Amino acid sequence: MRILPLIAASAFLFVSATAQAGEARSLSLNGVDQKLPGALGKAAETPKVVEAPKPPDPPKPPEPPKAVEAAPATRDTTTVGFGVRGHFKLGDKTWLRPGLVFAIPVDKPMTDAKYKILQLDIPFAF
Repeated sequence: MRILPLIAASAFLFVSATAQAGEARSLSLNGVDQKLPGALGKAAETPKVVEAPKPPDPPKPPEPPKAVEAAPATRDTTTVGFGVRGHFKLGDKTWLRPGLVFAIPVDKPMTDAKYKILQLDIPFAF
């Protein structure tokens, strides 16, 4: 355990002897402003301000269909549906899920036209 302080003391002596052997350097900041630009070269030039390009105009929204322009109420197609769906397992990871729905409209123009909707779908999940 006595070797550790010996190593630390010899390292301190070596560092201090090396510092004294080198040329004397001043920590003063006198004259730094004159020496710095020449030492940096091109890096010392004043940076130029560059403007970013103008972003493009946003895209225009699509035009509505001609039928909607003629009668705006034709866009409303709200319905309410009621139905059943079955779940049939065909294999380890495959299912057949058929469904039958009856839907009725809740607002114009579909109520005026007396629409009734019967929908059958047969999804197959795998």
